[in-house]
Amino acid sequence: MIFRNFRVERAELSFLKFFLETARVLINLVIVFGKGSFTSMTEARSKVEPLFAAKWASESCSVQLVESALKEGEDKWFLNFRRGSDFSVRDPFAFIYQD
Repeated sequence: MIFRNFRVERAELSFLKFFLETARVLINLVIVFGKGSFTSMTEARSKVEPLFAAKWASESCSVQLVESALKEGEDKWFLNFRRGSDFSVRDPFAFIYQD
C-alpha cells in the first residue's frame, strides 16, 4: 500500500494504525511525504512512531518512508480521478511527465 502526501495529521495516523492492525496480508507500507515536509528522515521517523506501538495484523509487513520528488500540490496534474479510472492505462499511478 502506498500512502501519498503524508502530513502527520491525526486522522492519517489513526487510519494507518487501523489499517496495520487489521490488514492480515499487508506486505509493504510505503509512506510518501512531500518534499521539504520534514527537515530530516529522523524527524519523519519520529512522526510515525505511534504506528509501531500498535499490534500489527501482518507480522511480515515492512514500512518504508520516502520523500517525494515534488512538493505537496505539484503532483495534482498527474494524480487525478480521470487518469486513475482509465482502464486502458496499465499503471494509472505511474509517474509520466507530459509537457
